[in-house]
Amino acid sequence: MNTKNLLLDKYLSRQNLSEALVLTDNLSFHWADWDQTCILQRSKFKNFNNVQSLTQLNRSLQELKNQVIWLSNKTQVLKSTLYDLYESYLDSRLRLTWFDRKDEILFSYESEHGPYYTITSMKWMTKEIYSQFIYRKILTEHYMLRGFRLKTNIPLMLKLDKDFVDHSNKISIHQVSKHGVILKIVDKNFMNKINFSRQMHFKIPVNSLLSLTTKNLEDTLGSFKNIDWESRDEYVKYTLDTRIMNFYGNGKNFRHSPDNEFYIFARYEDFVPEDHRTELRPAFFHVVEKVNRRFEEEVKILQEIELNHTQNKKTA
Repeated sequence: MNTKNLLLDKYLSRQNLSEALVLTDNLSFHWADWDQTCILQRSKFKNFNNVQSLTQLNRSLQELKNQVIWLSNKTQVLKSTLYDLYESYLDSRLRLTWFDRKDEILFSYESEHGPYYTITSMKWMTKEIYSQFIYRKILTEHYMLRGFRLKTNIPLMLKLDKDFVDHSNKISIHQVSKHGVILKIVDKNFMNKINFSRQMHFKIPVNSLLSLTTKNLEDTLGSFKNIDWESRDEYVKYTLDTRIMNFYGNGKNFRHSPDNEFYIFARYEDFVPEDHRTELRPAFFHVVEKVNRRFEEEVKILQEIELNHTQNKKTA
């Protein structure tokens, strides 16, 4: 493989750690979504490449130490910083003490006299800042890394139970992996409505995806880009039981969502096809598998380049 055509080499050399690698209009990859690219990024920073990105990241997070907050329980009020609150949330032991206790801890941005909000309301957290803390932990510490996944923005049609209302503006497929999908839901009230329903009935555009199984990666991505996601001819009906909220940590994710966005993970086999034959797994698995296989090849090349570079330095 020609090193000039390595997508990951160009992508990982960028300074913006939040930036994703765009594969098509609604399919992208972020380095933090795969353990192998996380390891590659670590090696770059250890060898003082991209150190400017880490410096900028640290500087941005250090500014949170200047944002004073007040924490209150039934007996006392403590002065702290927004930086410390994020660090506490990321520490599993402190999170258990602070966030999963029966007696709510309150916080205030303004003064020790309030107004106060519950910590579990997550009004103090933003997705962007939280991601920056995660990126730093991945690069500088031992942190649980993820299996390969791709980011998507695929619209879905959804009805609840025997509801006649179409909720397609509320939900989309946010990520796909070899094991399942992450659904993104916008609107807390609608999320509560799901919790009080028995089943979610989806129309998912999979027909064109199933026709891509025999194509190579380039042709697959080209065809993926041209799929008409709103065409009714593309849809297959699936049912997902709302008991899914009791599994895979979905209920916890719902309670601790930082924004008015909520995420539900479901395995492909959790989606029951109405026609009893069109499984959801093949529709997305082969796309993820092809990109993953290409990136595995590129990672091996980049690791060899890095190893040769290190050996040349030692013998120089």
